[in-house]
Amino acid sequence: MKLIILETTDIHSHISTDSFKVPSRKETFSMSRAKTYIDKVKEENQNVIYIDNGDNLQGSPLATFYHNNNDPKNLADSYNLLRTDCIILGNHDFNYGQDYLRSYINHVKCPVLSANTIQESNNYLDISPYTIKEIKGIRIGILGLVTQYIPHWENPKNIKGLAFKSALNTANYYVPFLRNKKNCDIIIISYHGGFAKDLESGNEIQVQTGENEAYDLLYSGLDFDILLTGHTHQEIAGVYNNIPVVQASFAGRAIAEITLEINENKKIINKESKIIDLSEFTPDLKLENHIKKDMNKVQKFLDISCGFIKTNAKVDSIMQAQINGHPYINLINQIQMEYARADIAATPIFTIETKGFDEDITMRDIINNYIFNNTLMKLEITGKDLKQILEFNSNYFMLDEEGMIVQNPEYFIFNYDIYSGIEYTYDYSKDIGHRLTSLKYHGHDVKDDQKITFATNNYRAIGGGDFPVLNGNQIIWESSEEIPELIFDYIKEKKEVTINNYPTVNTIGYKGI
Repeated sequence: MKLIILETTDIHSHISTDSFKVPSRKETFSMSRAKTYIDKVKEENQNVIYIDNGDNLQGSPLATFYHNNNDPKNLADSYNLLRTDCIILGNHDFNYGQDYLRSYINHVKCPVLSANTIQESNNYLDISPYTIKEIKGIRIGILGLVTQYIPHWENPKNIKGLAFKSALNTANYYVPFLRNKKNCDIIIISYHGGFAKDLESGNEIQVQTGENEAYDLLYSGLDFDILLTGHTHQEIAGVYNNIPVVQASFAGRAIAEITLEINENKKIINKESKIIDLSEFTPDLKLENHIKKDMNKVQKFLDISCGFIKTNAKVDSIMQAQINGHPYINLINQIQMEYARADIAATPIFTIETKGFDEDITMRDIINNYIFNNTLMKLEITGKDLKQILEFNSNYFMLDEEGMIVQNPEYFIFNYDIYSGIEYTYDYSKDIGHRLTSLKYHGHDVKDDQKITFATNNYRAIGGGDFPVLNGNQIIWESSEEIPELIFDYIKEKKEVTINNYPTVNTIGYKGI
């Protein structure tokens, strides 16, 4: 018997091919393109399982639209149209809280899985640890897991009463349970997490925080047959440690496909895995039409002009902006400081596609640059705290053999912050831990016992990026609106904004970029 397993992951509500960046453009990725391929495979083959590996509720203007209307039904129905066999919860599926997540789950017509999400007080969310499908006498167990690191990023009110356990420890219980107690012939682990070690060499490629346990699962010795992964937005397909392993990119750019040949004794005799690029597949019209009215409303909203800026805030070089500051960064931090009434502020550049702002700013410009629906938080820290945070921040860059400054591959772009309101110097000729050589506030050296109020996003304030000190205990205020809305409201109220020339980062000790 031939069994095909299809995976999508990290769709982030990119249902339609209609572009959020350029109104008239059709994107080469979308769930509607994925549906065309899924339907084709199901039409040509009898035994097909389609699993979505999570992160559906947040991450696009359409997702924001559904949340603002407190109605995820059409999003859930999109997965119903795909005849999805099961959905795994991802970390971003908790971003809008449990009431919204519960509504989404209740509208989905397939099992929603997350074995290591523990409901400590009640069973408010209708989630299961696993599901079992039987095809021609073959029992196939699917175990759903999510990264345990959610509490390091998520607003505590969104995950109140929930605990997130190690994926590996959870699998240690459920894999033997599925094999021996539930008599599963095939066991699939679908894990919304990625690899912290290189699949070929085993060398560390990330800081080992426990966020991404896929490598540990793969080499755990547990008796499972397939590993589906996600979270890190990679394309992965191969057979490692005799186990097919896949990860299907993000936003509907690709589908992962695993094919098993199973003999009459219910044993796997051949296994293959591959990635299918979806750019050449025609969008499914039924799915496109399903959300057409919603997409039209989103496009109109995105084209609303909120005002003008007097300073050139276009980002031509992301690295230059990171190491020397930039008017775009100063504008975001200016807005954060004014709303939070804080002494200083920090923001990352979230993606390599960040372009900054033209003079005339629309909501489309805002969400294309500030891509996450973070809330704004005000923290109170000491000068000593700030020095530790800034020193850790400097680890994002390193020097290559020629003395050129380059990104440290262990760190993500959104985990390097640029500060406004302080003048600070990084010297990359110095050793790690000694690169912060100057720190001044209003022209004076910052003292260890000095109290400083600090505006940043909720992800960083709660502990995202594993910065020292920052763990949520320093928070003294949180905005009710999300930062993209605050940016829009600020510019709309001012009509014409002058960006302040704040003191910011100065980077030395390198030969070039």
